[in-house]
Amino acid sequence: MSERYEVVVTCFLDDDTPAHVLETLRGHLGDAAGGSGPAAPEADPWPLLEPDPGSDLPGGEAGALRPADRHAWGLFSRTHWHEDDLGHLDALLGLLAPHVAEPGYGGHIRATTAGPGEPAALPAPITFAGGGYSVSWPADGAAAGPNRAT
Repeated sequence: MSERYEVVVTCFLDDDTPAHVLETLRGHLGDAAGGSGPAAPEADPWPLLEPDPGSDLPGGEAGALRPADRHAWGLFSRTHWHEDDLGHLDALLGLLAPHVAEPGYGGHIRATTAGPGEPAALPAPITFAGGGYSVSWPADGAAAGPNRAT
């Protein structure tokens, strides 16, 4: 069975976040009115953050890019990703990182395909700092998932 991952991305974006970044995010969230979709369709051929109404994540999937009180924008996304798609997460987080207004927790990645009676995988926190990001995979290799930016 292929591994599936819950991917949560949450952050505030600066007031000066470029319009093309916001358009790309709106496209990834599935907002057809928000722009032309991902800026590089060959790299991101589908909306990566668009909630799937038929998702099997407990409580479902969600995604929003909204004006925020303290900063220009607040982004939240919780979606279910196939392991083959996680390679696109690097580009997405790299697009966001330079514009994140508050360093710190930016979400997590967690394997969701544990079998019956198996413990759930530990989440790998996403952290934004200094215009970049890191993903801290758990030390337990069985729960760590694919090797991504650390």
